[in-house]
Amino acid sequence: MAEAVELEIKEIKTLIMAKDKSLAYASLLMLQRSSAGNTSSMETLAVVSPPLLPALLSDIYHREEEIAAQALKCLGFMLYHRSLVSSISEGASRSALDLLARLIVTTKMKAICNLGVWCLSVQQLDAFTVECCIDNVLRAVVYAIDNPFGSSSTTFEAVQAVMKISTQLSKKMRDAAYIWLPPIYRRLLSDDKKERDIAERCLMKTKQIIFPAPPTLSMAVGQDLKKNLLARIMSMQPNNHMKVCSIRAWGWYVCLLSSSVLKDRHLVNQMLKFPELMFTDVEPQVQIASLVTWEHLVDAFLPPEITEVQEVVNDELPKDLLRRIKVLMVPLQGIISSKCDISVHMACLNTWHYLLHKLDHLVNHPLVLLTTFRPFLEVIFWSSPDKEIFCLWKPCLNLFEQYISGTVKSKEMDLVSTSCACDVENEKGIPISCISSGSRRMHYCIKWLPCKVCDIDFPLMVIKAIVSHSQVKPIEPEIRTFSLSSALRIFKLVIQRVKAETERPTVSRDVVQLCLSAILRFIKEICQDLSSRNNKNYSDLLWITFQFVVVAREELGVLLLASPLNQVPLDLIYIKGGKSSKISSSPVVQTIVKSSVGYMDMVSPMIYTVFLHLAVLVQSTLHLSEAEYMQLAIQHVKFLLFSQSPSVNFHAAVCFLYVHLNKPFDGKIGSLVLWRIIAKSMTEKIDMVFDLSVLRIDGVDVTYSVLYWFLCYPLILLCSKIIYSDCSGSCLVSPQRDLLLKDLVEVLNAFFDYQKCGINACTQYTENDFLNCLCELLIKVLDESNTCQHKLIISSSGNSQSIDAFLFFSEMLICILDHMLFYIEDLRVSLEGREKHFGLIKNIFALFERWT
Repeated sequence: MAEAVELEIKEIKTLIMAKDKSLAYASLLMLQRSSAGNTSSMETLAVVSPPLLPALLSDIYHREEEIAAQALKCLGFMLYHRSLVSSISEGASRSALDLLARLIVTTKMKAICNLGVWCLSVQQLDAFTVECCIDNVLRAVVYAIDNPFGSSSTTFEAVQAVMKISTQLSKKMRDAAYIWLPPIYRRLLSDDKKERDIAERCLMKTKQIIFPAPPTLSMAVGQDLKKNLLARIMSMQPNNHMKVCSIRAWGWYVCLLSSSVLKDRHLVNQMLKFPELMFTDVEPQVQIASLVTWEHLVDAFLPPEITEVQEVVNDELPKDLLRRIKVLMVPLQGIISSKCDISVHMACLNTWHYLLHKLDHLVNHPLVLLTTFRPFLEVIFWSSPDKEIFCLWKPCLNLFEQYISGTVKSKEMDLVSTSCACDVENEKGIPISCISSGSRRMHYCIKWLPCKVCDIDFPLMVIKAIVSHSQVKPIEPEIRTFSLSSALRIFKLVIQRVKAETERPTVSRDVVQLCLSAILRFIKEICQDLSSRNNKNYSDLLWITFQFVVVAREELGVLLLASPLNQVPLDLIYIKGGKSSKISSSPVVQTIVKSSVGYMDMVSPMIYTVFLHLAVLVQSTLHLSEAEYMQLAIQHVKFLLFSQSPSVNFHAAVCFLYVHLNKPFDGKIGSLVLWRIIAKSMTEKIDMVFDLSVLRIDGVDVTYSVLYWFLCYPLILLCSKIIYSDCSGSCLVSPQRDLLLKDLVEVLNAFFDYQKCGINACTQYTENDFLNCLCELLIKVLDESNTCQHKLIISSSGNSQSIDAFLFFSEMLICILDHMLFYIEDLRVSLEGREKHFGLIKNIFALFERWT
């Protein structure tokens, strides 16, 4: 094979000598092509071809186009294949480049110019050789781009040559970009789609070396814009077919402007006029293209050197930088606030996300958050989540979670995940997932720092907006579930941030108090909003309301919630008037009420949450069936009583019950139901609550424990002169009474059984004896009731109001007597005849006397 190649080369040389150059070069080209796939043949060509190079370089200038064209094709083949290039001497290579450059600018034949540029675009010469001839080569290439023949193929080859040389001499080409790039970027506004495409392709291929644009290039672009490019862009605006092309070209021009040129306010203002028109266009594709292009202005306005040098803490931002950020946000806020196709909103969301990413650590600066982050989220979350808006909620909720927790996640911003409950289509019927699954799915890392607790009001406002939308407007069940779950998850993150902040040794007491007050105020407002709603989604909203209280109590912990240093006013409207002097003329009741917690008293956050939780629970009776209410109430009462500090929780619950003495009839009956639920819940874990040494609440005139107050509450309520004053003789209906009495008997028996187990502990001292103190309190209540209400209990008139109290007292007395039988003998032995120890027996007889 090698011998055949050598023999054919000899024949070609003979033909050249014989002046039959057309046949000679045609034969050489055929030989080159046939040898391209054979390594042995190519090696032979590498040895025997170099002597032909002088003839080829001479004949590319031949006056006959056919011979010159054949010579150029053969030369291009030799410059392309590395095995042949390596056999060409450095001098011959330089000569080839210089001659090709001169040929391109001097030939009058379009085909020869085209082939000459083609040779430059395919050459594989070493960078040093190309650099030696770069000035001539570059001049020829620029000439070919704007060739006088108007040949688009020549322009194409010239642009290909630019991309080739850029890979060989990146630094040199960057320095000379102001020479070769203008004729390329001007074609971005060409009416010919092929020219626009090749220009954009070249920019994409060479962007690594031209960005950021060197000053010389940037100045050239600025001058071009002022001279005619801006006018050309504006003239394309009425043409619907050219709008997307023109906005993309605008974006490239922005990229090519340096920060120094962007200081030209007049130029920038003129440039901003065009996207302003595009953002308000009626065609979604134009708006999306404008948003994508807007990211180029983000890059130009926020180069790394600007965002990196700024301090994130509390330093003032330069006015120019803040002004730039505001300019970038104007169209984004306008689009997200307007009625647009959902695909446009998603593109806007992605551009906004990119802006936050480009701000680097500066995104955490208070002024930047106030300008970029908060207003955008307010627009999103203040909009009710229908199916379309819901697709915006999901990524925003994820982003908001990262902001709260200070998490930096370099993950894909999935505008519509595969698990999205909504299957939304845009106005043209195209699924949104198709639109967002392309090149717009990007990885943006936002460098959040942990959220400051002094900014706690904003996340709480967002959470409240999310919950409020789930209450007001009917929305899809899966959307409501996702929204409420997200709100709860974010609330938990907020609480965790507060907890972490309060554990720092340097934190001030004012900050702790501020955070606790904000959290409790938020929960109170959520609860009050719930109480004013009456819709079919009440169960879901009740669940999230309770969960807010649960999360606050669990995450903040006992040390923070029960600390005497953290006091807040008990400002719940539900309990207002609970300590009124009009409640009862009974001194006992007045003493108990005044000694309990009431409206606007300063209490610990733990007591506040107990009152809040129970208030929602009582008010939910208006919206739930009895079975639903009982199941829900038992679950939540158990949590309240036994989760943390049971004695404190129990005391707060008893105080809450006594608030109802001044409530309307329905409220009083509801408190009896709550009393029954609390009592039933405590029977399971009595030992966790009833430690008398803990439960004793000794005030100036108060000698009774919280436990006695609790057990006597139904009797005090039923004996109160005003329980029926607002209901015109109403009373407990028979089923209510039977159910209440049945549960009361069970509860009292459970309490007394517990006392049997701990009788030795309970009777160590007579004055602390459980039954004795209970009997004393009952006697006082009954005596005052009979005095104030004309013997209500011993009424023989059959008054239904008296029957309720009478039956309750009867059952209570029976339970006390049953309990006494258990240890009467032990009591007789232990008393040893001392008269002062017979107080309990006397009190029981006194109670029996009043019953008869």
